[in-house]
Amino acid sequence: MCSVEVVEKGAEKKLTGSTGYAREFVRLFDEAPVPTELARDSAARYDEIPAGFTRAAGN
Repeated sequence: MCSVEVVEKGAEKKLTGSTGYAREFVRLFDEAPVPTELARDSAARYDEIPAGFTRAAGN
C-alpha cells in the first residue's frame, strides 16, 4: 500500500489547474521533450501499480 500527496497552490478543498480538473489524466505528449519524457516515464511506472492505473487511449 502506498499513498500519494498532492501539493498545489490554492484554496483548501478546491484544487485549481490540471490537478483539480483532470486529476486522473496523464498526458503523454508535450511540445517540449522533457515533459514528454517525464510523462511517459511516469505512465510506465504507474503501469506497474496493480489496479492503480488504466490507460484510456494511446500508448
